Amino acid sequence: MSRGKPFQESTPVLDQKNCTYDPHVLLIPVRSKLKIRNSDEVLHNAHGFLRNTDVFNLAMPRKDQVIEKRMRRAGIVSVKCDAGHTWMSSYVFVMKHPYYAVTDEEGRFSLENVPAGKKYTLRVWHEGWRLLEKDGESYSFERAVQLDVPLNLEAGAKAELNFVLGEDGTLSQEKSKVEG
Repeated sequence: MSRGKPFQESTPVLDQKNCTYDPHVLLIPVRSKLKIRNSDEVLHNAHGFLRNTDVFNLAMPRKDQVIEKRMRRAGIVSVKCDAGHTWMSSYVFVMKHPYYAVTDEEGRFSLENVPAGKKYTLRVWHEGWRLLEKDGESYSFERAVQLDVPLNLEAGAKAELNFVLGEDGTLSQEKSKVEG
């Protein structure tokens, strides 16, 4: 019998590099440590919020400075740089369970070893955007959008789902297929 996907064993790193956060979206298990690194030679301030509560607020003035924080509460931690770099943002998803994935460059993802015979809700999340100009591909990032899709997986089942981000910033399910 499958026990599901194991949690990652390494300590995840959120790097402040070239005045951006790398990666932009990071998923980690609850109660794990998060390393926050400043790879730039400028002052950064990593300020993480879970809903409206501060999770951390870290001044990082030195290049190669690393601070570890234990992520004790599940949820979406929005990270910003309060040191004048208003464009710097990242999201750290702190998860209670090991069934999560970030899409690849083509928007694909896979969840392996999900125990069969249970009802699940697949949550799809995007930070939110709106197309401002079509040919110049100018976007404005606004409110986050999410879509919850109920799934019932039988033993040996495989589900293929497709989602669409509309030009108006909406998220919808285009089609799905469950085999097995």
